[in-house]
Amino acid sequence: MCPRFWHDEKRFRGSGDESLAQHMLFAAGGTRTGGNFKAAAAQGPMGWQVPDSWDALWSTSDGALKAAHFLRQGQLISTLPGTDCLSKKRHLAVTLHNAFGDEAWQMLPRTYRCGDTLWAGGAG
Repeated sequence: MCPRFWHDEKRFRGSGDESLAQHMLFAAGGTRTGGNFKAAAAQGPMGWQVPDSWDALWSTSDGALKAAHFLRQGQLISTLPGTDCLSKKRHLAVTLHNAFGDEAWQMLPRTYRCGDTLWAGGAG
């Protein structure tokens, strides 16, 4: 079965033409059923607002988690709950500090821009 997918393109940098996920979904025989294009004047509905319109939702973590409440068997969303604490720099710093205390500052690259408050905790 070819997946119907919804791409919340306006929520990402770049256009859908630059999206690796969209290219892969098309290559798998998918059909884009919605999500306003970056250049569209109107904002339009988000994928989580129209769960009957897609089998796979490519959205930001927030949008995909909102859709999780409406998922039916066979539907896919583009997030794993809880991964923001690892995948976003600020959340990673806080998560590591909560787990390891001041030793966490030795695990983070100094190139991370986590904010003065976080770095003041242990990085000199």
